[in-house]
Amino acid sequence: MEHREYTVGWICALPIEASAATGMLDEHHDSLPQQPHDSNNYTLGRIGGHNVVIACLPAGVTGTTSATIVAAQIRSTFTSLRFGLMVGIGGGVPSAENDIRLGDVVISKPTDTSGGVIQYDFGKTVQGGRFERTGSLNRPPDVLLGAVSKLQARHLMEDAQLVDHLKDMLEKYPKLQKSSTYRGRQQDQLFEAEYEHPAGDPTCARCDVDRKLVRFERENDDPVIHYGLIASGNQVMRNGEVRERCRKELNVLCFEMEAAGLMDNYPCLVIRGICDYADSHKNKLWQQYAAATAAAYAKELLYIIPAYQVACTPTAAALAAKSRKPMFSVPFQKDNEFIERISIFSQIKEKLQKHYRVSLCGIGGVGKSQIAIEYAYRFLKSRPWSHVFWVYTASAARFRQAYQDIAQTLKLPGYDNRDTDTCELVSRWLNREESGQWLMILDNADDVNVLSTPVESSGTIARGNRSLFDYLPSSLDSHRLLIVTTRSRHVGENLAQREQCIEVPSFSSKEGKELLESRVRRELGSFDTSSSEKLLDILGHIPLAITQAAAFMNRNQMPLPRYLATIEKDEQNFVDHLSIDLQDHRRERGIPNSIFRTWKLSFDQIRAQEPETARLLSLMSMLDRQQIPRPLISHIIEKDATSKWL
Repeated sequence: MEHREYTVGWICALPIEASAATGMLDEHHDSLPQQPHDSNNYTLGRIGGHNVVIACLPAGVTGTTSATIVAAQIRSTFTSLRFGLMVGIGGGVPSAENDIRLGDVVISKPTDTSGGVIQYDFGKTVQGGRFERTGSLNRPPDVLLGAVSKLQARHLMEDAQLVDHLKDMLEKYPKLQKSSTYRGRQQDQLFEAEYEHPAGDPTCARCDVDRKLVRFERENDDPVIHYGLIASGNQVMRNGEVRERCRKELNVLCFEMEAAGLMDNYPCLVIRGICDYADSHKNKLWQQYAAATAAAYAKELLYIIPAYQVACTPTAAALAAKSRKPMFSVPFQKDNEFIERISIFSQIKEKLQKHYRVSLCGIGGVGKSQIAIEYAYRFLKSRPWSHVFWVYTASAARFRQAYQDIAQTLKLPGYDNRDTDTCELVSRWLNREESGQWLMILDNADDVNVLSTPVESSGTIARGNRSLFDYLPSSLDSHRLLIVTTRSRHVGENLAQREQCIEVPSFSSKEGKELLESRVRRELGSFDTSSSEKLLDILGHIPLAITQAAAFMNRNQMPLPRYLATIEKDEQNFVDHLSIDLQDHRRERGIPNSIFRTWKLSFDQIRAQEPETARLLSLMSMLDRQQIPRPLISHIIEKDATSKWL
């Protein structure tokens, strides 16, 4: 058998539930190798025409978060799973309308307003101290709901087969006779909701029999199957009065602790055997029998689902990806006056089609990030169902924050677990098919040291300290794309897997003039071609310099001729004008808007990585840039012919 041949994922919270599930297998299969990050323990086998994977939560660990992590790992390892079953024990909520007894089975069934499972402890406190539940959970897939309806209809005409499945299990495993059989009517006691169990007593032997509710006797002791809403939360319900309040508010039939962690990320049906009444009188006497009745129902359900119908059902991973609302995390608005750069966009398109990744390289201020922003909006328009992730990479802290935002926004399984390394969680998700279609932009990935230096991982899922490089997506294809902006060609080619970077040059005269005219306010008057070309030459056709010059003119109500005359008057005026940080809402906060400070960042980068090149540039700055004698610098160029900057 291979991983891809398994289509049903069966999840349990307790060893007694896993034991009952294993006892229902018609056939056992050998274990299969697991991925390094998958810490689940699996039992493999067949029920009817379906190959089934059984996974149990770690010993002593329960709750919605733990269930979410187990489901994410099983879905990652067994990529052909179509749906899941959450099978185990729960606390019953009996009422006049629903005569629920110990050993009965409750099946999650959607209503007009709920998917079948309600996370009763998730919400907010509103005016007056009232607790208001927020959000909703997904319903089970149609293939399961159809089978539930078919089985429900069949049971109106004939007895359920789960009793036969229980007998078969006990015949195969006689040791279970002591614990997995019906416990007796005298052991099924329901007390008034407000009557508390005597503290410290392990049984109800000393409980007041006058506070016990009298119920009619059933014809037999076979489990009865109930269909309705199940309440799920992170704490055990053991209070009769709270149980009753929730019953009246939510109309639930059962309480449990794991299902809410699955319904939005793992398409499944919840099946619970009733082992207590969710009050202070709960004990473990009925747990194994209740686990067995729930498992027996799950087996009966699988028996009536045709294998071909399961094969035609979308995978659990595909359904999970489809259910997520696309995330768009670009922190800048679209520039409606963006100056078209046809050649660069053509190169981006070509490289993404061939290699699924591309790096934009150039000095500070030439517009690398602006190109990436524009491409992100065009990508969103052409693929509105896709994610667009903006990851600022100039520091490890900002990188981690971006990954944290991705995990939290998309509610990736385990994102709210303090023991989870969020970067590791997002990295794994990005490399899985279930992540769907996305574009990631790594902005300002300039410093190789930031990317390559090991950083301390948070949480216990990751193994050892890893660098940011290790968290970057590696499984790229036509649906998962990567764009990098960087000042360093070395870093850019590294991130593009040695593919040549796209060099982003300064603007052409035409592009520079368009930008200048679009940024300078019209009330400052028009300007002649000669003045604009002269200014563009002085600014080196650098987009950031042009934008900053326009901002200065707008702020000081200074027409172009007067601005040009001011900066031509002396060099210090020029330096002063372009050293002012004028607010630009389309640049990352904390990054200088001053063109001189931007160029200094580029120079500092060169000086840190290649001191010889920095010394050469310092020498050249003392000379006329148009008449530097080659012999003066040729020995430096020959000495370091492999320089990434020369």
